[in-house]
Amino acid sequence: MRRAGLILAIIGWMLVPAAAQQLIWLGPLEGVASSKATDVTWHDGQLVVVGSADFGSGWPHAFRWTPQTGMIDLGTLSSSPFASSSAAAIDPTGTWITGVTDVESGAAHVFLWSAATGMTDLGAVGDTALTSVSAVSSDGMRVAGAAESPHPRAVAWTQGSGWAFLFDTDWASHAHAMTADGQTIVGSFSYPDNGPNSAFRWTAAGGVEDLNQTYAALLGGLPPSFLDGARGISPDGRYIVGGGFNGQTLRPEPYLLDTQTPFVRFLGLPGNAIYAAEARDVSADGQVVVGTALASTMPVGRAFWWTPDTGIEDLNAVFADALSDGSWLSEALAVSPDGRYIVGYGSHAATNSTQAWLIDRLGTTTEAGEAAGMTIGWQCYPNPFREVLWVQLDLPQAMPLRLAVAAADGREVAVVHDGWLHAGRHQWSWTGRDAAGRRLPEGVYILTARGPRVSLSQKVVLLP
Repeated sequence: MRRAGLILAIIGWMLVPAAAQQLIWLGPLEGVASSKATDVTWHDGQLVVVGSADFGSGWPHAFRWTPQTGMIDLGTLSSSPFASSSAAAIDPTGTWITGVTDVESGAAHVFLWSAATGMTDLGAVGDTALTSVSAVSSDGMRVAGAAESPHPRAVAWTQGSGWAFLFDTDWASHAHAMTADGQTIVGSFSYPDNGPNSAFRWTAAGGVEDLNQTYAALLGGLPPSFLDGARGISPDGRYIVGGGFNGQTLRPEPYLLDTQTPFVRFLGLPGNAIYAAEARDVSADGQVVVGTALASTMPVGRAFWWTPDTGIEDLNAVFADALSDGSWLSEALAVSPDGRYIVGYGSHAATNSTQAWLIDRLGTTTEAGEAAGMTIGWQCYPNPFREVLWVQLDLPQAMPLRLAVAAADGREVAVVHDGWLHAGRHQWSWTGRDAAGRRLPEGVYILTARGPRVSLSQKVVLLP
């Protein structure tokens, strides 16, 4: 074996059983100081994630991420180096992104972004400061959110007519989600004089309705159940999710409302230590619900998912092996319409920061047939080595990959990389130290590269 290194050309991808699901940290992959993913879609073979990230300025900027481009900074509508922006939602087709940005005056305005138009200023509601935006239609003709006037009030912007309040009254309210055609908006509102919160549905044809009144027959009982708010809606409007009070269990639980059948299903809580949970989004077929739970034992949230097969599960338990370093999934904020991808944010232990994450429920982000006949270039040099081992990979297409080092007995001792990689050449160094930074004893170690349908390994020798 030459000290200059060993070059392995792997023709085709080695087929190994794909994991049932995969967790990918997007922020650390991109080298950003902190990040949050707020929405995701999959359309015509393209995966797109949006959110906000600190790219090094100390101020968050809206981002758009794809496996091909990585995390792209969408910027702001202000020339100030201290300006910030955040992307809140992307339409189901992946064309339109909406969020909030600082403008030259220092005020916060809603923006609408597309690859064709760039970032467009949608302004604010009169003299009020728009505090949030939450949804955009597939044609980019309508967005929904909330404005301070003086308390939050649900609003919608429509191409040609601008901003308008959804409620005729000045009751406190928030618009949280919208159907793909922009004709239905759901959210939460409060009755006056400290009255209860309630879920609402607004339609372009009929205006606002209280979902607790519309579906009172489904919520009956002693005590009756109650829908506190609507946080997500399927693209066609059939399914609505949120948080409410389950009259049978006497607990705050997430719910799934099927408006077609109709029925209301409370989803339970993911664990004995959980005292409340709220659903944030639902897939197009109503088969995947995601959200956040609260535990009495922890000050931070716990991301969850629900499916008819698994029931409600704490994602920190589902991905316990991947989170063994102390990382944590705090909130699951969105699921793609097809139910495959889930995004949110959490605590990333290695960088001691809040970071965006992506879950692929099928364990791979490429179709099985796409990998056939491709070549992966793989170099480890010098080998044997004493101070630094260089590892180089040439990838034919983007993929998540875990590059790790194991001792001869199979124990993993170090992780060189764990996350998404773009197509092209990548290089890392390993200095013969374990995860805690301690120098490992001389001997034979196994360098492995694992990804969707990919399994590579190479023996390397660490000299004294």
